Amino acid sequence: MPFRGPSTELWITLEIDTSKFEALVTHNVTDISVVEELKKIARAKLRAAAEILLSAMISNVPVDTGFLRDSLRIEDVDEDSVRVGTDTDYAIFTEYGTKYMTAQHWMAESLAQAETAINQTLSN
Repeated sequence: MPFRGPSTELWITLEIDTSKFEALVTHNVTDISVVEELKKIARAKLRAAAEILLSAMISNVPVDTGFLRDSLRIEDVDEDSVRVGTDTDYAIFTEYGTKYMTAQHWMAESLAQAETAINQTLSN
């Protein structure tokens, strides 16, 4: 495999902490199915929050050929986290710039625009 150098992938990871649900089993809730249902609801909210962020990214990403925009996606990291972004070789350069290209900060702007809606989705 050829050497590619440092990673040029660009991701934002969203996480939820479901570990406290386990404590419910020993303290308040005796039915494990209730805890599993709470986890399922929390994961659905996490996915909805990721969709909000993805939508903002698609709206803000600079478009030349459309390849970068079309590469944006949500990936599961584990049961309690997802990441939103891309693994294209040049996305990081469009975000942070180079000595030849001005930074466009489309990902940071997307997160700032979506932050309130994400927090509302996760807290309701």
